[in-house]
This record gives sequence, structure tokens and C-alpha cells, in this order.
Amino acid sequence: KISLVNLADDYLYENNLSMAEKMLAEAEQLKHRGIRYEEAYHHTILAIKKGEKLVAKNKLQHFRHLADSIINTKENENFAEQIARFETEKKQASIIALQKENELKNALAERRRKYIYTLTGGLLLLLISSWYIIHNINKRKNLELQLFKQEELFAKKIEIEKKRLPRQANRV
Repeated sequence: KISLVNLADDYLYENNLSMAEKMLAEAEQLKHRGIRYEEAYHHTILAIKKGEKLVAKNKLQHFRHLADSIINTKENENFAEQIARFETEKKQASIIALQKENELKNALAERRRKYIYTLTGGLLLLLISSWYIIHNINKRKNLELQLFKQEELFAKKIEIEKKRLPRQANRV
């Protein structure tokens, strides 16, 4: 179809209107949508060169309609690109926000972990210190008890010795 329209263009340039018309008619029979704009343009030129003003006017309106639809299509494509770009930027912003949120959650989890480790360490230190203090208090009580028992024993021995000394002194 593209080749036929290009041939029609060449025939129009050479003012061979019958061949140009024939090529355009053959091109129209082929159902290819991509070349409609050029086809309408050549039909308009052909009608102008043939002197068919009413046909040329209709073909020109058809040509303008196709040109407008191409412009609208391009604008719609640009609009679609802008929407896609906006959606992409929105998703990227969402990803960045989620990454920051994840970083904050990780930092918070790390702080909690440190707090738990510190608290656990503190409790362990408190338990060890308490055990050590209680152990020392018990040890001191045991030592005091032993000392008290030894003092009592010693006191008993002194009493026994005191009682024995006067007896020995009387014997001598």
C-alpha cells in the first residue's frame, strides 16, 4: 500500500493524473490503516489538479480530520506517557518511603534489642551482686557464729582453768 501511494505521488508530480488515480484506487482496496493520512493527502492533490473543487474540498476536510486525529493520538500518547511517568514517580516515591520506614523499623528494633540486652545485663549484674552480698552476709554470720562458739568454748576453757588453778594452787 505504501508503494502504491508513493507511486501515486510520483504520478501526481509528473501530472499523470489517471495513473495517480489508479494507484490510489489500488491502495484503497488494500486494508492497511497506517497510510490513510498520506492517501487522503494525495486524493486531495489529485482532486485539485483535476479541478474538482467540491471533491477537493471534501478530501481536504477528510485530510484535516485525519491530521487532527493523528495530533490527538499523539497528544493522547503524550498524556499516557505523562501518566505513566507520574505513576512511575509515585511508585518510586512509595518505594523510597517504604525503604525509609523499613530503616526506621530496623533502627527501632536495634534500639529495642540494645535496651533488652542492657536490661538483661543489668538484671544479671543485680542478681550476681545480690547473690554475692547475700553470700557474704551468710559467710559473715557463719564466721560470727563460729567466733561466738569459739569464744564460748574459750570462755568455758578459761572457767575450767580458773577452777583448776585454785585446785592446783591448793595442791602445791
